[in-house]
Amino acid sequence: SEKEQRFPKPQYIDPNPRGEESLLPQGQHRFYIQGVHCTACLWLIEKLPLFIPDISSARMDISTHILTLVLSKDTTDRNTIVQQLQHWGYKATWLAEAGQEERLATAERHSMLWRIGIAAFCSGNLMILSVAFYTGIEGTLARYFEALSLLLALPVLLYSAWPFYQKGLFNAIKTRRFSSDTPIALSLLLGGTGSIYELIWGSQQLYFDSLSILVFLLLFSRYLLLRTQQRIWSDSHPHFEIFTDKIARKTDNGIEKVAVDSLQIGDHIRVFQGQTFAVDGKIVIGHSRVDQALLTGEPYPLKVAPGDWVYRGTQNQQNALDIEVLAMGEHTRLGKIIATAKRFSSQKSRWIRAAEKSAQVLAFGIVIMSAIIFFRFWEQPTIALSRFLALSIIACPCGLALATPLIFHLALKSALNKGIFIRHPNSLEALPSVNTLVFDKTGTLTQGCFDVLWSQSDFFDTDVSRAVLALESCSQHPVAASLVRYIQNQQPQTVQAVRNFQILPAGGIAGEVEDHTGVFHTWKIQPVAYKDTEQQPELHLHILRIDSDEKPELKSQIRLGDAIRNDVKPMIEQLKKSGYMLYMLSGDSKASCYQVARQLSIPLEHVFYGQTPEDKAQFLQRHNAIMIGDGINDLEALSCAQVGISVQGGLEENVSQSDIYLAEQGILQLPEVLDLAQKTRRLLLFTLGFALVYNLSAIAAAVAGYINPLSAAILMPISAFIVMAIAVGGHYTWKS
Repeated sequence: SEKEQRFPKPQYIDPNPRGEESLLPQGQHRFYIQGVHCTACLWLIEKLPLFIPDISSARMDISTHILTLVLSKDTTDRNTIVQQLQHWGYKATWLAEAGQEERLATAERHSMLWRIGIAAFCSGNLMILSVAFYTGIEGTLARYFEALSLLLALPVLLYSAWPFYQKGLFNAIKTRRFSSDTPIALSLLLGGTGSIYELIWGSQQLYFDSLSILVFLLLFSRYLLLRTQQRIWSDSHPHFEIFTDKIARKTDNGIEKVAVDSLQIGDHIRVFQGQTFAVDGKIVIGHSRVDQALLTGEPYPLKVAPGDWVYRGTQNQQNALDIEVLAMGEHTRLGKIIATAKRFSSQKSRWIRAAEKSAQVLAFGIVIMSAIIFFRFWEQPTIALSRFLALSIIACPCGLALATPLIFHLALKSALNKGIFIRHPNSLEALPSVNTLVFDKTGTLTQGCFDVLWSQSDFFDTDVSRAVLALESCSQHPVAASLVRYIQNQQPQTVQAVRNFQILPAGGIAGEVEDHTGVFHTWKIQPVAYKDTEQQPELHLHILRIDSDEKPELKSQIRLGDAIRNDVKPMIEQLKKSGYMLYMLSGDSKASCYQVARQLSIPLEHVFYGQTPEDKAQFLQRHNAIMIGDGINDLEALSCAQVGISVQGGLEENVSQSDIYLAEQGILQLPEVLDLAQKTRRLLLFTLGFALVYNLSAIAAAVAGYINPLSAAILMPISAFIVMAIAVGGHYTWKS
């Protein structure tokens, strides 16, 4: 039926529990877990390998509710896994097909809404009945109202509140570990039992209204949190996830426009000039050039022909191509890279583990303190029960346990959307505590390649540029490629004929070049030599002299060098104003390094030249510093730094090797990621400070008797909402 399609009922136990269909092969498998809502749940579920030896690792992602298991045996019965999780109170479904998790998430939300709806109906009516008790109703009518209150409270306490008993009591007993649900479950159990006892003995000290409104507000707040968690990765970097354009699929009847989700392996699609590939596949028809900079970091488009692979996220730059679809979604090369980034960023930082431990200790302390208060007023059962409930309810550490992972999730999501890949939350956490930045020079502060920086004003007005283009077109040297590219970009022209091309022993090239009249003249291109390097005004430049023996009036100079990146100088000034100490490590010469340092105002005593990779690694081992390098070339140095930041290269080589990879704008994003780390720490400290002050104040007020159970039931979820609002609102305020 339509309802079953919208809210499918997952089959948790295989009807054939020992059949071959329930056996999982060795490797990685995913399960959707229902009932996960806090860090204590993650801690318990990730202990699964201790209970099932066939599992080598378990990783739970609270933002998607997906458990990823790595199985070490050739065959493992998945029902053993499902039943163990069910024993702990979690419903697990093996994800056998793409998109199944979305249907299960919808079913989980539907189940929660049923519990919330029942709690809302019953608690609303209980609040109406409570008005009569507070206004002093007596006699037979009061007894009828009390009985009706019990009938309305039972569905809430026995059905809506069942997850709290399951996680807070049963799991706590099984695992000997308190969670944030433990004080809540004890409050509901003792409060409900005590209210029934008071009802039987004729007292009007009933707490059915307080307990019901508590269950409703807690379930409603957790529903909102669940929606936030399920959307945490919904917005991704446009290169990675969003392919809103229709795909041109080839059929027997021609071309049809379809959504990317409608494609099947083996389909043939047509990708036009300027379009981004949405899948991985092989070229069937066509020749073109493909920009693969996103994946490989290669700045120049790659020539492709039939039989060549093309990859999702790369761009077709010339002609239309017909592609056979061979991989889609998370199975593409880019999809696997994004999965790696998400897996790293979903790990727990030291702050998250500390918050979990604090919440656990606080929950244990609340239970002990509540018990002490209860027995302290044992002779006055009404007061004892009232203060026990108020303390257990209002001091629940939900906000403390949930705010920390949420803040890190939002920060990492914000970074990913801007093309900043943070491998582990610990890297983001460590950045604010380090004020020393160590830069590589070539490829990091500079462009990393030779380019023409200056030529004489008459370079293009004479035969000089034609002679240089002709001679350099005969050379395979990287400098020659830069010169050819420069001339053709500035003044496109036909390459003249060359005779007797030769490489000069002292350096440079020579040859006879045909002029516009058809006559050949001898030209030489030679580097300028300095006896004393201090005579050279710009030491990082290489100066070439161009002249002709037969035309002495035609002479020129051109200067090439590794230019400093655009906007690097203001960025360096910004970092210095922020209080960072700047160092430069490079394998280049003293002259080259000093020239760049002078231009960027880096102190010369902080410049280390002629450094081998081993030298760089030893320097970083001796200093608490952040290393900024160009990826694979500085791999050893990046790994030895407190935090290694890569600013160049492709996703594939950097996501799994650097702590942080600045993929979008390279080094120009460095102040942004440092600022994000500082703001995340300030927001975290402020949020945790508020949660701690609230909990201590609430405990004191509840112990002193200033807060009754009804007030506690209303204030506790509100305080959790405030903590979450501070975390989310603070993030988006600073983001804007």
